[in-house]
Amino acid sequence: MQYVLFHIESTLIVGRYKTEGAAKAAATRLSKLPESDKRRIVLEDHSVMTIEEFQAIEKQEVRHGIVHCEGKEYTVGVNTPWTSGPWSETYWCQ
Repeated sequence: MQYVLFHIESTLIVGRYKTEGAAKAAATRLSKLPESDKRRIVLEDHSVMTIEEFQAIEKQEVRHGIVHCEGKEYTVGVNTPWTSGPWSETYWCQ
């Protein structure tokens, strides 16, 4: 089973871990980084859950196709890589 550490409001994934304990330990470590470090998180704004549970609550966004799919809309999770679908020029150049 896989666990994710994510920002509650945006549902952006901070990291993926093999165990719940590893995810919680990572959250603790990231919360103790210096304030000047961009990786620092606020524990109260983040949560840990299984990937299956997370997929049910992940926020969605609309992306628009280019090249052969011009004008089409695709609804995908906010953590979907930009280059992984027909909305990306990289997708059509492979």
